Amino acid sequence: LSERSHAWAPDQLHASDEIVRYNVLAMMEAYSENRQQAPKSGLVADALTLMYKGEALAKKGQIDEAGEAFKQATDMAPAEGLIHMNHATFLLRQKRYDEAVIAAEKATAHGGDSYGAYAVLATAYRTAGRLEDAYAAIDRALEIAPTKRGNIHAKAVICTRMRRFDEALDLYETIIRGVAGND
Repeated sequence: LSERSHAWAPDQLHASDEIVRYNVLAMMEAYSENRQQAPKSGLVADALTLMYKGEALAKKGQIDEAGEAFKQATDMAPAEGLIHMNHATFLLRQKRYDEAVIAAEKATAHGGDSYGAYAVLATAYRTAGRLEDAYAAIDRALEIAPTKRGNIHAKAVICTRMRRFDEALDLYETIIRGVAGND
């Protein structure tokens, strides 16, 4: 019953990292004999549930309620990178670019890199007009996932905005060669 984009990796064959994390935290809360760890895992699982609620509310156009759900989620689990990353994505959609930068920076500081937080940070920097920072963030995203076409495309867009046209062209050609190579 989970949202497909959260439950499944892009290949639609493998479970996403975030759903695995959520389920592990929920199991830790339910079955842990170590009561010192269980309450923390339960809070994070509850915060992730609030994050999903915020995303669902945003899809319905209930932006204020969605913002409140994200705020509660980040307050409940301030060291959870996934929540900050999804909050940053929500803020980007609301064109609240400076706030999105702050949330994306928190995501990268709290382990959100495995969820693509550096790509979100690059987008936040780019939309806030901080192109040098965007370039550095997308380079970090490409270090983590060097063949991810979305990251390569994002770097090409940033290069274009920075008027680095030759570099942008090389990146677009890399994407095209990669697509042709997959046929």
